[in-house]
Amino acid sequence: MSRWLVTYLLLLSSLVSMAQGNVIQGTVRFKEDDEPAAGVNVMLFGQDSKSMLGFGLTDGDGHFRLEYSGTADSLVLRCTGMDIKMLERNISAADQWLDIIVTTSPLTIREAKIKAAPMSVKGDTVVYHVSQYKEETDRAIADVLKRMPGITVEESGRIAYKGKPINRFYIEGMDMMGKSYGVATNNVRAEDIASVEVYERHQPVKALEDIERTDQAALNMRLKDDAKSVWNATVQLGAGYKPTMWNAEGLGMRFAKTLQTLLTYKGNNEGEDVASKEILPFELIDEQSEMLGVRTLSEPSIDRSKYLFNNLHALSANVMSKPRKDLDLVAKATYLKDRQTADDQSCTKYFFSDGAITNVNENLYSRLSTNQTNLELKLRHNSLHHYLNEVVEFIGIWNDSFGTAGETSQSHKSDKIVLRNNFTDLVRAGSKVFSILSDTEYSRLPERLCVSSFMFSDNASDAVQSVASERLKALNELRFSVNTGNWQFRVVGNANLRIENLVSDLKAHTSQIYPDSLINDLSLRRFDLILNPAIEYNLGDPMMVTLSFPVDYRLLKTSGISRNRFLLSPKLTVSGDVTNRLRYNISSSYNDMEGEINDLYSGYILTDYRMLVRKAGVLPSTSSLAVSGRLEYKDPLVGLVTSATLRWSRSWRDLIFSSTIDGIGFQELALAMDNHSDSFFASANFSKRLQSLFTTINTGISWSADESPIIRQGDLMSVHRSVIQGKLGAMTRLSSFLNMEYSCSFSNISSGLSNAESLSSIFLLSQSLVANWSFRKSWNLRGEFEHYRNDYISGKDRNTLFADLSLSYKQHRFEYFIIVRNLLNRKSFSSVNSTDLIEYSTTRSIRPASVMLKLRFNV
Repeated sequence: MSRWLVTYLLLLSSLVSMAQGNVIQGTVRFKEDDEPAAGVNVMLFGQDSKSMLGFGLTDGDGHFRLEYSGTADSLVLRCTGMDIKMLERNISAADQWLDIIVTTSPLTIREAKIKAAPMSVKGDTVVYHVSQYKEETDRAIADVLKRMPGITVEESGRIAYKGKPINRFYIEGMDMMGKSYGVATNNVRAEDIASVEVYERHQPVKALEDIERTDQAALNMRLKDDAKSVWNATVQLGAGYKPTMWNAEGLGMRFAKTLQTLLTYKGNNEGEDVASKEILPFELIDEQSEMLGVRTLSEPSIDRSKYLFNNLHALSANVMSKPRKDLDLVAKATYLKDRQTADDQSCTKYFFSDGAITNVNENLYSRLSTNQTNLELKLRHNSLHHYLNEVVEFIGIWNDSFGTAGETSQSHKSDKIVLRNNFTDLVRAGSKVFSILSDTEYSRLPERLCVSSFMFSDNASDAVQSVASERLKALNELRFSVNTGNWQFRVVGNANLRIENLVSDLKAHTSQIYPDSLINDLSLRRFDLILNPAIEYNLGDPMMVTLSFPVDYRLLKTSGISRNRFLLSPKLTVSGDVTNRLRYNISSSYNDMEGEINDLYSGYILTDYRMLVRKAGVLPSTSSLAVSGRLEYKDPLVGLVTSATLRWSRSWRDLIFSSTIDGIGFQELALAMDNHSDSFFASANFSKRLQSLFTTINTGISWSADESPIIRQGDLMSVHRSVIQGKLGAMTRLSSFLNMEYSCSFSNISSGLSNAESLSSIFLLSQSLVANWSFRKSWNLRGEFEHYRNDYISGKDRNTLFADLSLSYKQHRFEYFIIVRNLLNRKSFSSVNSTDLIEYSTTRSIRPASVMLKLRFNV
């Protein structure tokens, strides 16, 4: 472990040293008339005149600026251009100003083959040339993005740049997908993309581009000419055994200048998790979530296709029309029908302050059925002076599940409906900006959980828990800002309304609980008047300072009790570029928050067959203070992208949860008690493209630590938890017919009582190796090998190996596959995790060894 830490400390120190370079600048002028020479290429080379160490272009005044952070004493400066004679000059590697005179030369064009560099930079845009990263076996653009330094792609299709999620995904500059772009990441063909552009600090609203910058990037896919304005359709069919398996896919796409279309159908029972990759949103923000459910196991750290027993149908349709340059019309529809089954075992271990341990062993079977529909219509006008956005959305989710835990059976049903409308209108007049926003949402979520052999009853009778929640929220915002010189003054006012109802009833025969404690009938009425003044000082790239101070006056009425209070959320951010390669961001924030209606109930609610929960009957209040710092460094000339982050936060709460374990039963109460918790986080990431070796290397390490109080069996305990994680990945082309991918990650998780020896320590290691061998032009053999190690587990389950093989043959527009999964015929996978002095051990059933035949063809 210490060697990992030393390696990353050296990495960080090298990052700092790279920022301390020499500045070489000056002007280039024509000899003939002494006029400035604009657009001249100014390059730095080593003394061998072959290794490029820096590059820039002269501006309209003939000025250039280069930086050099190497160790050489002398350099070669070269000036080239379309209409000048090449000039070379030996210079010292030191800060200096140069006056360079060039002479004109007639333009002569000769036939030449030009090979694009892997990366290039144009201002705040980083361009990745797909041809320099793509392998023959890459299908979707996601396969290629994973090789691009600084870009990471999750299995869901979500993309991050320098560790932060992107805020937009464009195809030819058109935002068809919005924030649910996973279906495009996992389906747009890699062979159709010429380049990937990353817009750093991207502002999606054109009227704000030069006055408000963000800290998130956007990605834009540039198509090849022969992929524009043409229909591309692909069909895939498959069948296999064991068990009897099927697969069917249909994909159609067309990307034209004024109309884009992406249509997909995917269905299978082979364990392919299409829902999380292409249908479900990446994150749920202020969503109304289920309170009840059939008890299931937590997800292990292996690919879901290894243990997922499903039967899925998923359809999506995405259409965007651009009748005018600044006007977009978008329609999106998705439908998901999925059934998942699992039959697994778990052991939950509870630790106590006196060293005692309680084990709860469970055999859990579950069958979860979901039907989900999403419809979205969007009208957007986005010009330099006006931004208008109107979105109407419908979401319907119908869940039906059944499960058993030993002799106890459970069944759960829920029907969720969401209607949402978002309207934004922004006008810019010179340096002044006016905007209005209205976001309205209605949702309802009735649920019902039936449990046989209710363990909290006197005679193991049945129990029925029902919960019905309903919510209406309306956010209304007015904004005015004005820019003068380097300053921006901004005022945002909000008038927000929230109306919620929660009714629950637990029907059970028990003398352990008073009947009045089995019901809840709650209402919450909340009105917020928010004034958010902000001031921004902008020096351009070197520094931008932003201070905002929102003040929220809240009027609250809960079940007949009224009160009001002020909530504060000030934030200070300082960001900028130390050089054109090194960027920093420092922020500090304080935030007052209150709980929601789901925190308010004082009657018991049976959330699953063995968890009985009640809250304190009052809304919890939380205040938090956070400080963070981040450095980002990139050097496109050598394909290097790195970043480092530090963050500390403290939260103060007026409620604490108290848990009581009785046999396998778990009761949780919320008690009024002031307490606080601390959290620390540090990370470093390094990504490098070695183009001469056709290799991309990604590595990173992070450390987090949390300390918070809990109450268990009536004892107040301070609990600490720390996690160290590291990763290493390499993707390389060993020859024209062989490429390989290797990844390795580890986690060391420890938890226990503060100022005492850890009660639980878990070390996890995972490795994977993928090899693709192409032979005889049309054949490809792919092997995937995975190794998992869990030092906490003893015996044969400590190390787990998986192996898959596939063979494909391509002839014209047809491609044939034979896929063999789980070659070693592993029966189960064991995993362990921990939190808050609770340790979770699970054993998942693995899909058996199987053979699948597939046919894919272009229509």
